[in-house]
Amino acid sequence: MPETMDAVRVMTIHKSKGLEAPVVVVPWTDLRARMGQSTVMVEREGLRMAVGNKKHLGAPYHEEMARQCRENVHLLYVAFTRARDALYVLRTSTIGGRGSTSDALELLMAEAGYTAPYAVGDAPAPHDASPATPDPALRAFAAAAQSVPQGQAGTAQETVIAAAAIADEAAGFFDPAWRPMQWLPRLKIFRNPLAGFSFRADDRGSFLHLCLEHLHITGDPQADALAALNFGLGHFSLPVPDDAALRDNAAAALQWFASQPQAARWLHTGWPEHSLMDAEGQLLRVDLLVHEPWGPLVLDYKSGQPEAGHVEQLQNYLSCLEAGGCCTQGSARGLLVYLDLRRFQLVDAQKVSALAERCSDLLPAMETLV
Repeated sequence: MPETMDAVRVMTIHKSKGLEAPVVVVPWTDLRARMGQSTVMVEREGLRMAVGNKKHLGAPYHEEMARQCRENVHLLYVAFTRARDALYVLRTSTIGGRGSTSDALELLMAEAGYTAPYAVGDAPAPHDASPATPDPALRAFAAAAQSVPQGQAGTAQETVIAAAAIADEAAGFFDPAWRPMQWLPRLKIFRNPLAGFSFRADDRGSFLHLCLEHLHITGDPQADALAALNFGLGHFSLPVPDDAALRDNAAAALQWFASQPQAARWLHTGWPEHSLMDAEGQLLRVDLLVHEPWGPLVLDYKSGQPEAGHVEQLQNYLSCLEAGGCCTQGSARGLLVYLDLRRFQLVDAQKVSALAERCSDLLPAMETLV
């Protein structure tokens, strides 16, 4: 939606992150903690198993429910802080007797010293739409509905129609042009039907991943990169813009990776999109897992600039490998592949290397291994 459009925006809380508006209405606060299909790792008599996270497990179940409750409260905090001038929150009732963020809001408001209805700041004067005296049309409507003897009124619909006609006559007017919701034609809804079907900057990383998955190294890095790029252009889920700079940069990144001495072996023997499971039973997916003589190596492709979260994510992969007994303690390593920068960064459980143009400058030399 254009930023200059004077309109009401309806969006999820996640979509509202980073935005603000003069007035925000939050119509729903009954967020629930649900376990769903979550799994956890448990050990019984030396056997490690992934099982459904159910209440009888005790601590893992309650810890996950508490985490979800904290996350739900945090979501409402995000929603509330989008307002610049006025915030309206509709406290929705809970259903089924289970706790929700509606209950949490009441506890927080009570802790802050507020009582319902909660009001902070100057609220607009309420509009009283009720008439000072009973509306004669409403009295006539009620009288007509009650005056028809049971069994002689025909259908209930006929009774209501007849009563409505008497009410119109008592009110002294009847507009034959009136229709229910006649304001609707004045309501304009702006939608961009192509928003989810156009190539955006965020899609560039996914496009490069697809090209790398189909990069077949023959010894000619330039030709190999061009073949992988053409495959990506023809098979990516979205139409890639005919942008020379975008395609040239992608081809250069692919050519740089294809020129690495280890790339052919990695792509030939490695496991792409390999799944791991963390201690909470959540499935993780690594870009490429390679088994080297010194231990497992996880390759994680990245576009853009280095971020602290990249290292943290890769170290989480390594801890999963070591916890699962796939390698000896401290032998797993990760390699961040920054395609735009044409640089590698080696990561292990304890330290992170500087950026290097060649991965051979970071990895253990094959000839030094026993």
